[in-house]
Amino acid sequence: MESTASQIEEIIYSKIRQAGEKGIKQADVSKILGISSAEAARNVTRLIRKGLVRKEATIVDGKKVVMLYIANNDNIDIIANLGNIIDIPCFSCKLINKCQNGSHVSPQSCNKMNRWLIEAL
Repeated sequence: MESTASQIEEIIYSKIRQAGEKGIKQADVSKILGISSAEAARNVTRLIRKGLVRKEATIVDGKKVVMLYIANNDNIDIIANLGNIIDIPCFSCKLINKCQNGSHVSPQSCNKMNRWLIEAL
C-alpha cells in the first residue's frame, strides 16, 4: 500500500517536530522514511509552502547541510484592514440564505451589491 503525499508530509512534519530546536538534516528524511531523496524534497517543499517548516543551510563538520526546523509562526503579526466590511450588503440582506451563483438571487444580479461596489471604488 503506497502512502499518500499528505501522509508522508505528516510523518516528515512529526519527525521534524520531534527533533525540536536542533532540527533534522534534510538528507536524513529520506533515510528515515525509506523514500527517495526526490520524494522527500517534494514533500518538504510542500511543508515549506504551507508555512509549517523552514529550512536553513549550515555547515556541519565542514560539510554543507540543509537543516529542517518547525516554522515559528507565533511571532508573526497579521494586520488586516477590515475597513468597510460591516457595510457589505450581504451581512444585512434578508435573502442571504437564497443567494448563490446561478440562481435568481445572486451576487451578480444584486443591485445592493452593485451600488456598494461602485461606492467602494
